[in-house]
Amino acid sequence: MANSRSVPKQESGRIFFGLIVIVVGVLFLLGNLIPGFSVGKFIGQFWPVILILVGFYLILGHRRLRRVEANFSAASHNRFIGDMKLDLAGREIGEVNSSIFIGDLSLDLSKASLKSGENYVNASLFIGDGIILVPANFIIKIQAKALVGDLKFERTRDDGVFPRIEYEDEGYSTAERRLLVNANGLIGDLTIQRIGN
Repeated sequence: MANSRSVPKQESGRIFFGLIVIVVGVLFLLGNLIPGFSVGKFIGQFWPVILILVGFYLILGHRRLRRVEANFSAASHNRFIGDMKLDLAGREIGEVNSSIFIGDLSLDLSKASLKSGENYVNASLFIGDGIILVPANFIIKIQAKALVGDLKFERTRDDGVFPRIEYEDEGYSTAERRLLVNANGLIGDLTIQRIGN
């Protein structure tokens, strides 16, 4: 039953963003097809409605965030606007995907465990900061990159334009349980931090 509820949560950010793109496209099309139609005037008259709709989305998105934290059952989590905090305490990782268009990501793996074989954490941030907490005893490989930002892992740091961090623990490819962290961002900072032990 929890899985059937997680599908709308996963898709809502994508649907909201898709609707925005469609509305903007229709407005520009109307501007091209109807003489005298002005996209600027239209938006100028209806901007309060746009703000109200974005406000409703933010409120509903916040309620949805609380449910994701309390009942972590899906492997993919998407958010268009707003922060996302995911705690995998007591869970096996397997594969976890998270993406945020605008907002910050906090992904806590500190009390999670790994399934046999390669486990995956894929984090995608368009505009925002992220932190991924990994237990010190995990064998990990990191592939992190951004367009503009600051990337940090242990004593490794790369910042500015096109920062990139690639790291692999010794024995990664032969470890029985291992974690591959793929993190991509457009603008923002990302910290991957080992904790414990």
